[in-house]
Amino acid sequence: MRRSGAPNAGILVDVWHFYNCGASADILVDLPGAGIAAVQLNDGPLVHADFLHHARTGRALPGQGDLDVVGLIRAVRAVGFDGPWCVEVNTPEFRALPAGEAAQQAADAARAVLAGAARPG
Repeated sequence: MRRSGAPNAGILVDVWHFYNCGASADILVDLPGAGIAAVQLNDGPLVHADFLHHARTGRALPGQGDLDVVGLIRAVRAVGFDGPWCVEVNTPEFRALPAGEAAQQAADAARAVLAGAARPG
């Protein structure tokens, strides 16, 4: 990213993909915060098969799964990143919600994990 010289180029870190591709927060230690452009907050199970199906239907609200969302937030903050944050959820149940209710649930879940990451752990 640095070698591109593009000020608007960066890495998007998606919690679900990060953990389900086998990554751990320690790989972010040498990554400068300027290299991260955004973080997608979500959650779900750690999967071992049928990755594409789970990626398309199994990303839940942050804090409602098995993944260490708070740990990832702390890791990206430790390298200097502090936003923007977004929520990407794609379970059939969430997609069926009215837009206002879905937005409220996403905002509440994001606030909860961001606040949890700010507390001493």
